[in-house]
Amino acid sequence: MNWLVVAIAAQVILASSAIFDKLLLKRRSIEPWGYTFWFGLMGIFAIFLLPFGYQPTSLATVLLALVSGAFFIAGVFFYFQALELAEASETLPLIGALSPIFTLVIGVQYLGTRPNLADLVGFAFLISSGLVLYWSERREFTHRVIGAIIGSAFFLAASYVTTKAVFAGTSFITGFFWVKMGGAFLSLLILASPRLKHRVFRAAEHTAPRERLLYLANRGYASLGSILVAGA
Repeated sequence: MNWLVVAIAAQVILASSAIFDKLLLKRRSIEPWGYTFWFGLMGIFAIFLLPFGYQPTSLATVLLALVSGAFFIAGVFFYFQALELAEASETLPLIGALSPIFTLVIGVQYLGTRPNLADLVGFAFLISSGLVLYWSERREFTHRVIGAIIGSAFFLAASYVTTKAVFAGTSFITGFFWVKMGGAFLSLLILASPRLKHRVFRAAEHTAPRERLLYLANRGYASLGSILVAGA
């Protein structure tokens, strides 16, 4: 059950980081496309981990890691979109409840995993706690909010499962590096659209220096949660 303790700690970090994300979005300092772009691009800093255990790995593992990183950034985009459209206390519990369900289904189908009783109890705890929090703040969601919640939960779950497969085929540092590179590459693709590129840099121009510092600090805090999720 050690993985459950790590997973809960990771969710606490990510949830508290999300609350601060919502505060930033409330101030309209960063819009979702811009927030997602800079979030993914910061994955480039994973290069500084290479001296601590990078190992050559197969092309198939690298490609899977890149796809996993792209899944993660897609999930992050829908996550920020949900935060923009509704309150964190309303959307995060549902994302937290749906993500383990998608993780279990994808894991069984893709990895052929067979969860034991302890795993099922852990999943039930994570799902039920998310549903309890949702019902305590229950409200009607628009189709756009529901789509963002489901999109975030699905792509984050797909990323968790594929990342697990990556770590099974290589070292943690190597896998983590290529996963982050996949996220960074997808973020750079955002700039291929002139409209989205304009939104990204227009948001950056209208962000106060203090807000940028808060954003970077929160990204570092959230990254700790991401590392714990990967380790779980």
